[in-house]
Parts: sequence; C-alpha cells; structure tokens
Amino acid sequence: MFLQVERGETSPSLAVLARIAASFDLTLSQLLDPTIQSGDSRAPPDRLMDPLGAGPQIRALRERKDLSLRGLSERSGVSIPMLSRVERDETSPTLTVFARIAVGLDLSMSQLLSSDAALPSLDLRVCEVSDELIGLLSSRPELLYALHPRRLEELLAELYARQGFDVELTQQTHDEGVDLYLVRHTSFGRLLTLVDTKRHRSDRPVGVGVVRQLYGVVEAKNASAGVVATTSFFSRDARRFQERVPFRLGLQDYRDLQIMLRQAVRPDHSP
Repeated sequence: MFLQVERGETSPSLAVLARIAASFDLTLSQLLDPTIQSGDSRAPPDRLMDPLGAGPQIRALRERKDLSLRGLSERSGVSIPMLSRVERDETSPTLTVFARIAVGLDLSMSQLLSSDAALPSLDLRVCEVSDELIGLLSSRPELLYALHPRRLEELLAELYARQGFDVELTQQTHDEGVDLYLVRHTSFGRLLTLVDTKRHRSDRPVGVGVVRQLYGVVEAKNASAGVVATTSFFSRDARRFQERVPFRLGLQDYRDLQIMLRQAVRPDHSP
C-alpha cells in the first residue's frame, strides 16, 4: 500500500494516512502540509486523526453551517450516499473525498482536522457524568477529546458499573498506573481487573511501554487481568505484547469506547 501511495497509484484513506504519519512521528496535518514542521506552534492538534472521529465532526460542522446533505454534496462534489456513510463512520474517506468535503465546508484539510467549531458550549472538562452526558457522547464520540482526563476516568467508571462491575476510582495521585479497580462476583469467586485510562489525541498511539507497565502491576497485585482504555489507538508493538497474554491483558481503543457508550445509553436518553 505504501508503494502505491508513493507512486500516486491510489488515493489513500485517512486511516492509511494516519498510520503513515505516525510511522514518521508526524501529525496528519504535518504530513498533508510539509511547511508545518514538527514542534511548530502552528501545527494543529489533529483531534480527528482517528478516521472514526471524523464522521461526527463533519456532520456537526455541516449542521453548524445549516447545510443539508444535499447542500454539502452540491458544494463538495461528493455524492450524498458517500457523505452519509462518512458521517456515520461506515467508511474512512479517501484523501480526495476528504479534501472535497473540506472545500464544501469552506475549510482547508488542516483546519478540518483540528477544527473546534463543532464543540458544544457545554464545558465537558467539568461536566458531571450523567445519562445526558453519556447520550451526548454516544451520538458525538469525538467529544471524548474535550473531557478532562479525570472526567474520562469517571465516565469509564460509570460505563463499567453499568456492565455489572463493582468499581473503585483511585486517587488522582500515586495511583501506580491504575485508575480503576473493577471487581466482578462470579460463582467461582471474585475477579479483579485493573484499568489504566489514557486520554490521548487521536493521532497519538498508546505504546508498548504503557501496556507492559500495566502487565507488571497486574502481576505484582496478583490481579485477574488488566485493561488499557484509550481515546486513540494502540501501536503495533503494544498489540503484539497483548497477544502474548490475551487472558491477562485487554486493550480498548476509541472504537471500543464508542461501543461501550452506545450500550450504556438508557432508552429515555437515547440521541
């Protein structure tokens, strides 16, 4: 795939571009705009590096501009069915399609990647975890990036509790790399799972060091298992390490958090 992209034989998807950028220690904006250097203050945060975060943001920006799907289609040249699939995160748009959508929204690709225009006025950094918040995040999961790290821990504590776990949230300091203790009572005893949460930007993968460290804590505390939960994704080495101990470690990325949010929404608070 890399060779095809270099030769100009294919238009890569955002997912492919994100992985290419990460392999060069660049953000997607830096890859798309070579004039932006690493560490440059002009470099956007690339909140939407994960292609699964792009759809809801695009929809929110379209609605903010009071555009229908047809209106954006006419302005961008992208078909309505394709726009609909992109907004529902059913496909990762190619670079060509993404560029056209940006033009239709009167934005550059770099601006669309880092745009905060779709964020609500609600301050999610201090908003208490509630059915309303879970419902909002379920319909607009890209807002996970606006949560304060502590609020993300509290959100996950509530999501795990709704899955039947007894949950203990650790103190903010001296947590030994563990943010949540999950206990499940079974017919053959209690099972203890340790959770480490990482609210990373969508372009910043969780490396093998984090996963290896949690495994060490699981062993030291003689816990049943450990889970690393993140708003981004895991590096290849991190996944390879987890595959060696699949019954002791679990990895939950942005997609898994979306699933947990949808499952936690109560009927009266569905979007």
